Formats: sequence, C-alpha cells, structure tokens
Amino acid sequence: MRLRNQIKFFAILLIFLSIVCASKISGTEYPIGDLNQNGYVNSDDWLIMRDNWQISNSNADLNNDVIVNTVDFSLMNKNWQNIAVLSPNGGEMLIKDNPCEIEWISTNITSVTISLHKGSNSNLVRTISSNFPAFSGQCTWTVPVDIAVSSDYKIMVMNNVSPHEIDMSDDYFSVRDPETCTDGTIYGQCSTTKPLYCDNGILVDKASLCGCPSGFTIYSDGCLRVVPANEQIVKSFNFEDGSGEKPESWITGTDNPSGTEFNWENSTGYLSSRSISITSTSASDAKWIYNINLNPQEIYRLSGYIKGQNIINVDGGTIGAHLNALTWDMTEDLKGSFDWRKVNEVFHASSGTTDIKARLGFFWNTVTGKAWFDNIVLTSNPLTRYEGSHIYLMLEPSDLTAISDSKMKQWIINLDKAYNSYLDLVGTKPYDGEKIEVLSVIRYPGGWAVAGPPIRWMQQYVRPELTAINNYNDWSFGIIHEIGHAFDIDYRWVWDGEFFANLKLCYVVENLNAKVEQSGKYYVGNQLETFYKTDAENSYEKTLKIGIYHNDGLDYKFLYIKNQIGWEPFKQTFRYFTALPQDQVPSTRLDKFNLFVDKLAEFSGVNVRNMFTQVEMNAILAELNK
Repeated sequence: MRLRNQIKFFAILLIFLSIVCASKISGTEYPIGDLNQNGYVNSDDWLIMRDNWQISNSNADLNNDVIVNTVDFSLMNKNWQNIAVLSPNGGEMLIKDNPCEIEWISTNITSVTISLHKGSNSNLVRTISSNFPAFSGQCTWTVPVDIAVSSDYKIMVMNNVSPHEIDMSDDYFSVRDPETCTDGTIYGQCSTTKPLYCDNGILVDKASLCGCPSGFTIYSDGCLRVVPANEQIVKSFNFEDGSGEKPESWITGTDNPSGTEFNWENSTGYLSSRSISITSTSASDAKWIYNINLNPQEIYRLSGYIKGQNIINVDGGTIGAHLNALTWDMTEDLKGSFDWRKVNEVFHASSGTTDIKARLGFFWNTVTGKAWFDNIVLTSNPLTRYEGSHIYLMLEPSDLTAISDSKMKQWIINLDKAYNSYLDLVGTKPYDGEKIEVLSVIRYPGGWAVAGPPIRWMQQYVRPELTAINNYNDWSFGIIHEIGHAFDIDYRWVWDGEFFANLKLCYVVENLNAKVEQSGKYYVGNQLETFYKTDAENSYEKTLKIGIYHNDGLDYKFLYIKNQIGWEPFKQTFRYFTALPQDQVPSTRLDKFNLFVDKLAEFSGVNVRNMFTQVEMNAILAELNK
C-alpha cells in the first residue's frame, strides 16, 4: 500500500513538472499553450490544438496524459492573449530625446493605443499614439525631454475595439537625461556648430558626417576656406597737389603748440617735391591727421615713407616718428637722423571713422626733432586668410611661399583640434565663441607672439615657423601657447598666466599626440613633460625642486600631480571656477592657488597638498605672497 502511494505521488509530481517545463524548449521559456513558440498564446495555437484533437503523443498534449482533450484547452485558455508587449519590456535604459522602438505582437486587432505609465499604480504619463495600426507591431517613439528621470516606467498597448485586451511591460524600464558635450550636444550627435561632433563627451571635428558652414570645404574631416590677399589702394597721398598751408582735408594736433611747427614742404619730398613735416623744438606729441570712413573689422595696410633729423624720445622710451591708425596700431618707430625709409603696418578698422596719423611722439612718449612724411598709402585686403572652424590666420602672401598649401591647411586643422582640446579641458569657449584670429604684424608686439584678441604674431618670426611646420610637421608651440591664454576665462583661476598657458598646452599636446619644438628639440605627446622636468632653462630640477619659484618648474609639478590623479579632476576644477558667482571668485593669487589645489583634492579623492614637498610649498607661497 505504501509503495503504491509513493508511485502515485511521483506520478502526480511528474505530471506537474511536465506542465511547468513543457514551455521550455531549447533553453527558451514560452507560455504554456504557445504551441508555435512565437512568444504568446492566441488563435493560431488554438487551431494547432484543434488539429491535434484526440491525437496521442502530440505536442499539444499540455498535461502529458497521452491524449489531447478539454483539459489541454483549459490550460491554453489561461494564457490566451491577443496583445503582448515585447519592448521595452523591463530593465531597459532609455535616453531623453533619443528614439526608442516600441514593439508588440497582436492577433485580429486593427488599431491600438500606445501609452506611457509610471509607478506602482501605473499612472498615465501620456498617450504616445491613440490610433496606431496594430499589424505593424512597431512604433518609433522619441523619448520626451520633459518627462521625469525615473526607473519605474512601463508601456501599455491596448486594443481600441476591445479595451479589456491590453498588455503592459512585464517590468519597469528607466529614463535618464542624455549625456552631452560642453556645448550641450548629445553624445553621438552633430553639434549645431559645424563640423563639431560629440564623441563620448569630447567635441571633435567630423565634417564628413556633420558638414561645413557655407563657403567652407571639407579637409581632413575639418572645414577650411582660403581667401587670397587682394590688395587694393583705398587712398594715397603724395602731397603734390593743393593750395594753402595744409593738404586738403588734413588737420594737425599737438599737446605742445608753442613747441611744435607743422609744414607742407615744397622741396623735400620722396622722389618728388612736396611732403609734410613736424618740427618739435621741445617735448611734444604732434601729428598730422586725416579722417576716413572704412569698413568695420576689415584689415587695412598703412604704409609710407619717413625721414628724420635728430629725433629724440625725451622720456627715454622707444617711440619716435611713425604712422599711426586708430589708437595703438602703428608702424615701426624711427629715431635719430636717417634718410627716407619705408614703413608699414596692418590694422583692423573700427566702427565709424578712422584717423590716419603721421606722428612724432605718442601720448606719454614725448619727442623732439624733425620728421618728414610722404607717399602715404592706405590699402585694403593686404593679407591672405586661412580660416578653419575656430582659428583663422591673416598672413603676408610673401611668407606663405615657405609652406605648401596642403601643409598649411593641415596646420589650420591641427589648430582647430587644439582649440577643441582646450575646450574639452576648461569647458568654456573664449570670446563668446568667436573665432580666434592670429594676425601677422610688423611692429614688435611685445614678444614672439602676444595673446589677443587678436593674437599678434611678429612677422619676422612667421616665415621660419611656417618652414618648420612644412618640413617637420611642427604644430607650433608658440601659437598653441597663445591660443591657450584665451582659455583662461576671465582669469578666474589664474595666479600665473604663463604657468596655466603651458599646463593647458601640455594637455593639448598629450591629448593629440602633437609634435612641438622647444630649445631646438622636438617633443611628441607627453614627452613634453621631460622639457619641464629637466630640459628647460628653468626646469623643475633647476628651480622648484630646490626652492626657487618659476612657472616652468611649477608646470612639471602639476604634471606630476596629473600623473597621479589624471586630467579629470583638472577638468572639474576649471568648471567649478567658471561656475562661481563673480563675488566668490578668489581675488588674490594665493587664494586662487589654494582653492585650485583644494578642488583637485576634492574631485580626485587624493590629498593633493601632501604631494608638495615643504621646499616646493615654501617657494610657491613666497612668490604668491608678493
């Protein structure tokens, strides 16, 4: 008797297990009654069971009692379904403003309503479509940007004719905000600023996908245009014609009327008889002035000839006789006694009118002596423009013979890449996103090149640099350095401008594996760290390590810190400073340094301050407390 009961128990258990496991075929679970294994039970399965009625050993025998009968139909009816949501069906992560494919299966249904629901009570968030063709089984839905970020959403699909026939996602799916680059562009999409593309958080040029602005052509996945110089005379003055004491429309001005004499000379001109002159018997700033309307922001060249006699800067400065446009744009200074010499300079016209001046002295640089001026010429469009997406160069056509057109174009593309790397590092565009101009100038601007806007690049250095770019694929340390100054946004974090320009440059060179030259030696990528550690005249080993402050030595120290914590804490720190309200931006160099170091520590989780030796910190504090 006991054995018979045990056999009966095991028989019932086997029947139960066979019902449960009947749907598991080849490792895939199907609902009980899903005879055609398409993921749901409907009339198609009913037809299969009908065709197998009273047949022995059939797959339609759901309870494994040897024959298909009403018991099997009853088991099937429990899972009968005309609609089944397939996707999103639980566990998915949807991103706002991105497409999502809603998929379902249905039988003998004409149209459906598709809706989004939220929470344990399946509250309706919104109707996605109220009359969608059911047979398509698929609806492309752009996830709205105005719904809440949450992890408890479901999709419901409902038969419009029989509203009781519905199905919802089996489990919750999530919705999150899209990840974006610094300009708000969503990952994997083109920016509104062509040709930028958001590549996993970094803006890169991808003109082949994103296109170029009108008038630009695709070059090496960047955008370029070249506008050749077309120098045309706007106005010229040989001072030969006219009557009275002054040439027509010229006026004079001086801060020392009693010590200044203006003359329209009759016999001392350059290759002709007439010229204008200024004689200052006592310290003066004196000028001949001609007012002219020019096109705003267009580049012009002012040139002419000057002769001098005993010109002395009384204040000990460098300025003597020169031609001057606007306020600060002037030709080279000439002092002493000399015969006719040609001078010229280029400048951007401002709005309104422009004063062209033949000048002896300059504000606080007062001068004595005599200067003659002749054959003054104003021309337009004197420079060739090589323009990329973020950088453009205005260069003398004669200097461009030092470099091939293809190498020049590739360099512009490289400078655009450098710009994008700077943007990736600090998170903000300088000059409200306006392009950065590099302008070739004849007068010494204060260095090899000087930050702007525009960046002024002394012409005598342009040709040698273009030669190096052409011959050695040099990226130009100097120009990238000056571009870097532009990314010190409002000097919010700057306690040492040269330090930060070079630190950011090292990120660019490392990130792009760029090639740059310093002191006759080339460095590629992060090899530049060696320059700041040992090779530079004021390297870390020669300065900060032994207690002497220098920006080059400090650059290596922060590169050392970068090697311990990575660049990401630097990026976060720059963005922190940018977001500070103006009244919370540190006002002293020392406070800027302390906050910068503290934020690096906060964002990295590493005690950055402990990475400085006492000798190093003493040198830094001594400098920043000056």
